[in-house]
Amino acid sequence: MSVNPELQGRVFPPVAPYLVGREKVREFSRAVFARNPINHDPAAARAAGYADVVAPPTFAVVVQEATLAQAPRRARRRDRLQPRGPR
Repeated sequence: MSVNPELQGRVFPPVAPYLVGREKVREFSRAVFARNPINHDPAAARAAGYADVVAPPTFAVVVQEATLAQAPRRARRRDRLQPRGPR
């Protein structure tokens, strides 16, 4: 997938941390069929060295959506309309 030329080189301002509660991490983990216990069980997460449950790597898409919401509306619309090529 190519990058929308209107977004290339754009610098996004810092935003407040994206805080997520344990239940939202568990909900997302179930939705994406994450099976690692650290995604669901606080004790398993602590045993692995984390303070609490850990969001699956694909959770970054949620944060990306919040970032892209800062992009100019015209650029976002054009990006959605671009053909993505063969699948």
